[in-house]
Amino acid sequence: DANPHLGLTFGKWSVEAGAKMNFLTRGRGFFAIAPDIKVASNIKDNISVYGNITGGRINNSFARLEKLTPYWGFVEGGSTRLKPTYRIVDVNLGTRISFEPLSIGFSAGYAYTKDDIIQAMEQKDGLVYSNFAQDNTHHAFAALNLGYDLRGWLKLSADARYNYWDC
Repeated sequence: DANPHLGLTFGKWSVEAGAKMNFLTRGRGFFAIAPDIKVASNIKDNISVYGNITGGRINNSFARLEKLTPYWGFVEGGSTRLKPTYRIVDVNLGTRISFEPLSIGFSAGYAYTKDDIIQAMEQKDGLVYSNFAQDNTHHAFAALNLGYDLRGWLKLSADARYNYWDC
């Protein structure tokens, strides 16, 4: 893996531009490059905006599979070798507006992932197994955050998020 970056500041704007470069040798070896760009600005004292475009390899490790579900096992005839998962693009945009003691944040994003891991249920001999399949996925989201901070003495927040998945 190599991740070269360059950070610049232009007045109220900060930009970090880079790339994530991965060379995978296991199975079907390939070389891939994904963007890694972050832009942020404090437009006014109480208004900030940001945007991120990134991507790259996601390790399909035992720890990741256990996080998805601890009750998994491959059934006979199922593939026990997972292909590497690669996030082609992951875009996030957002803003935060603060009027002490209140703050409002809104963000939205989209991700396209190649060979993403999907949990698949299989039944054999009256037992149900949790197995994994792989497919290309699209994920979009929108989120809202409301916060209240009374000078550090009392902090409250509420989050709402809508997710859309498609294979």
